[in-house]
Amino acid sequence: MTAKGKGKAPSRRDDIQLIFSCYAPRGKNLSAQGLLDFIQKEQMNSQADMKAVEQIIENYEINKTVKSKKSMTFGGFLRYMESEDCSVNNKDHKKVYHDMDWALCHYFISSSHNTYLTGDQLVGKSHLHAYVSALRRGCRCLEIDCWDGPDQEPVVYHGYTLTSKILFKEVIATIEQHAFEVSPYPVILSLENHCTPLQQEMMAEYLKTILGEKLLDMTINDTFAKELPSPEEKKIALAMALSDLVIYTKSVHFVSFKHSITNQKFYENTSLAEAKARKLAMNSVCMQVISGYHLPVPRGSKGIDPYVRVEIHGVSADNAKKQTNYVKQNAMSPRWDETMTFAIQVPDLALVRFIVEDQNAIMANEFIAQYTLHLTSMNPGYRWVPLLSKEGISLDPASLFIYVWFS
Repeated sequence: MTAKGKGKAPSRRDDIQLIFSCYAPRGKNLSAQGLLDFIQKEQMNSQADMKAVEQIIENYEINKTVKSKKSMTFGGFLRYMESEDCSVNNKDHKKVYHDMDWALCHYFISSSHNTYLTGDQLVGKSHLHAYVSALRRGCRCLEIDCWDGPDQEPVVYHGYTLTSKILFKEVIATIEQHAFEVSPYPVILSLENHCTPLQQEMMAEYLKTILGEKLLDMTINDTFAKELPSPEEKKIALAMALSDLVIYTKSVHFVSFKHSITNQKFYENTSLAEAKARKLAMNSVCMQVISGYHLPVPRGSKGIDPYVRVEIHGVSADNAKKQTNYVKQNAMSPRWDETMTFAIQVPDLALVRFIVEDQNAIMANEFIAQYTLHLTSMNPGYRWVPLLSKEGISLDPASLFIYVWFS
């Protein structure tokens, strides 16, 4: 459901047609002004301007006559609504957007437990591809359980179980090859060491010879460390220009946290009454689960009765789950139109998980698809949610269509 679909005949989407008709008078083409009104009001993007709207029309409208009039057909609007520009996941968050100059202990680090396993912890198979998969998903801390192996070769497996074994040196070689494919930041190797001293020496040798200069084996600048280095550290530190120094503070009106993060200078301050501050600390996150599209049907099934469960995972006070009713025998375009509200106290630690299940299963509700993202990465407005398998594999074009707002 991306711009790669340009040129395809648009499918019938009554849910999106209804939105289009609200901004296109009498069902005619959508003007640039109508599209701007939609983006500012429904997508809650107050920064959008006519130049940005005209670029959207240029990107997604294929009717040259309509395009020349700075307008959009429903087909063009549908392509736009099904593109990355309208994904629930903020595309700016697909790259690093946090300040990465603090010490490592200030960050939550994406970590993997028993990284080498592709199955269960008793008889599962250990495989090098598990390390590749974890690294490609952005994992920055990998676990390596090390045990004595034959011929003085350390091995990696889940000790005292029937899980298969892989060579330590091959694990390190795999990590060296794929460590920085998707991220330039450090990879932490968590070694659970059960080896005898002789094989520990082999481990050290492999780490040095295989990783080479990629291995950090002394403190930064060869000085005694008083704290952990930052993810950005071997980088040049730039001092703030003298002209930017300010000796007086300036009081400014509080607009929103987002506005402050984007616009407020370090010497500007705001004052809030305690009641307002408490109210602002609570985030009421509202989602309308509108519809589904091309949901996968399990093999051997004649159809599904799908419903959507939305879960919040974070601090204990924020953990919650709510679900829609099910729609009878409709995998192609189920319609729910149900609204759910969550009160979030610590949004920075909150994950939002969408799960689609089949109510029609004989024994128990059957898993169909899922998607998880960070709450602070959610775009407001009308958005589509890409759906993945249980293993994290894309099920494109399967998706959900939702409306998100923050109150």
